[in-house]
Amino acid sequence: MVTVRDIMTNWVATIESTATAHDASRLMTDKDVGALVVTDNEKCIGIVTERDLVRKVLTYRLDAALVALSDVFSRPLITTSPDEDLKKAAMKMAVKMIRRLPVLEGEKLAGMLTATDLAKSLVKDDISKNPLHYAIARYHTSGY
Repeated sequence: MVTVRDIMTNWVATIESTATAHDASRLMTDKDVGALVVTDNEKCIGIVTERDLVRKVLTYRLDAALVALSDVFSRPLITTSPDEDLKKAAMKMAVKMIRRLPVLEGEKLAGMLTATDLAKSLVKDDISKNPLHYAIARYHTSGY
């Protein structure tokens, strides 16, 4: 059985819930990622994505430096465990219509499973080297 641990991204960027939307945007840019796990005293409580920032801040021309991250991030945080069956985790992502699934080992953040991770795992086993699979996987080395 292939587990989440087998393909997840091990490093995850986090941000405190007391930050601003601007802080989140800057950190995403600096770390070259499209999402941050939001924490409150090191406890994972939500996730903020580029899409959250666009839809909840930029669309309304709000000043991101004045928008509390707590008004923007998505919650409750939907998670998985490193030992969960990969197919089950992928189904959770499909049903919940999410592209990023934080991985918790107990209460500790252990990684992130992304749609790109799933696509890359398919490409890895693709004997035909189908260019469509590579395009879907956006096979690159930058962050999530």
